[in-house]
Amino acid sequence: MKICLVGKYPPIQGGVSARTYSYAHALARKGHQVHVVTNAKEVQPPYRMLMRDEDWARCDADYGEGYVRVHWTEAKKAHWHIPMGDAFVTKLASVGAEVCEEFDIEVVFSYYWQPYAVAGHMIAEMASLPHVIRNAGSDAGRLWLQEQFSTLFTHILKKADYLLAGGKVARKLEKLGIDPIRLRPDPEFTISEDLFSPNGPALDVEAVCEAAEADPEYRSLQWGTYRPDFRYIGIYGKLGEKKGTPALLEALARLVKINPKLGLLVLGQGHPKADVSFAEAATALGLEDHIVQLPFLPNWRVPEFIRRCEAVCALEQDFPIVFHAPVVAREVLCCGGMLVGSTEMLGKLPNPERLAHGYNCFGVNDVNDIDELSRAIETALSAAQTRPEIGLRGREAVIESQKTMRYPERTEQTLALAISKDRSGGRRHQNATPSLKDLAANAGNIGSALRQDVVRLDLCLEKARAEAAGTTDTGEATEALFRMADDAWMDFPNNMDDLVPVPLSRYAVERFEHDINQLLPCVSGAPIPANVTRKQTWAIFVPDLAGTGVRTIVIDAATAALLDVIDGQISVRSVTQIIRAGHSNKMVSETRIKQSIEQFFRAGVIGLESPKNVYASAI
Repeated sequence: MKICLVGKYPPIQGGVSARTYSYAHALARKGHQVHVVTNAKEVQPPYRMLMRDEDWARCDADYGEGYVRVHWTEAKKAHWHIPMGDAFVTKLASVGAEVCEEFDIEVVFSYYWQPYAVAGHMIAEMASLPHVIRNAGSDAGRLWLQEQFSTLFTHILKKADYLLAGGKVARKLEKLGIDPIRLRPDPEFTISEDLFSPNGPALDVEAVCEAAEADPEYRSLQWGTYRPDFRYIGIYGKLGEKKGTPALLEALARLVKINPKLGLLVLGQGHPKADVSFAEAATALGLEDHIVQLPFLPNWRVPEFIRRCEAVCALEQDFPIVFHAPVVAREVLCCGGMLVGSTEMLGKLPNPERLAHGYNCFGVNDVNDIDELSRAIETALSAAQTRPEIGLRGREAVIESQKTMRYPERTEQTLALAISKDRSGGRRHQNATPSLKDLAANAGNIGSALRQDVVRLDLCLEKARAEAAGTTDTGEATEALFRMADDAWMDFPNNMDDLVPVPLSRYAVERFEHDINQLLPCVSGAPIPANVTRKQTWAIFVPDLAGTGVRTIVIDAATAALLDVIDGQISVRSVTQIIRAGHSNKMVSETRIKQSIEQFFRAGVIGLESPKNVYASAI
């Protein structure tokens, strides 16, 4: 395909810019010709990345038959007009139309409504091309609510061929009268596991400081002196109250009294007024010698920053845009970093039930509780020195959650549908996949027992989906995150015998008479196999705490028996003894039982509580 991609791009900072870059290069790697139309070179500090020559060279790329070419708008005095302002929409639309004509573009893809979808709409109309739009969180959560924006946005959305949207945004679009055929699932964005890796160079902070100091545009955005003998925690992205910045400074001030060689690395800026407040707050707390603030850097250099820090904080709390889904926490985890995250931030991750405080991250229930935040940071720093495997478990959680993500294939399919004008493709993908019950009714070659299993599986999935799609219970999210006993992380898994496995509330177990592994592909519409193995299996249905779907974990009889024994009252040692005594197969080893218990823990099915807490609550 020949694609015109209109959107943010480096050197604009932020998650949308990083994702647009990823879209362009991921599609190009799959053999498509991607022409990016952007006003990114016109961005001004503090929202402009500090780019080296090698960073600029990464904007364009060749991948065999596929490639990325960036077409930049330019800032010229001749563009000046009254009232004073920059004509971004006009320039983007004009450049985009020229690109479409010169390179025989087949489809226009806009990411972010203002000003890119507006310009993309004009480009598509001028070139008589299909238009696909993807929203960002602030589009639907803030800009769409503006009185003088909403009419135009709604018109453009109704005219688009396809909209990449999911969840609450998709439901809101349907209420506007947009045909569900044109709504495609919001593609799940994946973190590059090769780029965001524990292995690789750490950021040369002093070199970045020197580069910023040498450039008049960035000189004012860098302050503080890096001290190689300090231990640094880090934050990156925009600063502000809703990002937890003031609370972090207060926690740091408390911690440096205990450890004078503790510092904070800051990669990023806030609104100019927020930056002034940040500097003033840091000075008032006596932290001038403990903070180094750097300008924004390209996303592909963020892993270097994470590796330089002993722990990284992601403390977003009470964020006003409910659709906001930042990737900071996933990036830190994927790098194997020690993540200190707010429950709000962690709850927005894919499969958040995979995360557990003390096991693969460190959670903060209330960021503004300085005692709690200070303890979490102090614990993460201790773990960074003594238990680096905690960070690696966080990486495993991200990799596991990304295995089923179809990125960028979903976007690729939608663009192809837009070119082909295949409206049925959208309906078939999102709205008309037959239920398992329908498949069973239309399959004449299956027996009654298999038919019953198919119907039972359909009902279980439907019930779990309904629970996942319901209002997220913050109590359940907190229960899932803080499901490991306090301080148990210090000795885990050596202390496992003494911990008490406790069932969590968000899962169901069902027995089937056939191998459910052979039926699960039918959930996506595949035909029911004629010869499904007759074999008792059990399935655990785990609704995603983020409300995005259901995970199905297939287990055998021995593992199902283990769940029956776990009642929240007896220790792992006792559970192991009961299972081994009651199981005829003496090959069921203590090691295997403990592995199964840890697997349940990782999956968010059980917690591991301290015996004293269990017995105290029972009294």
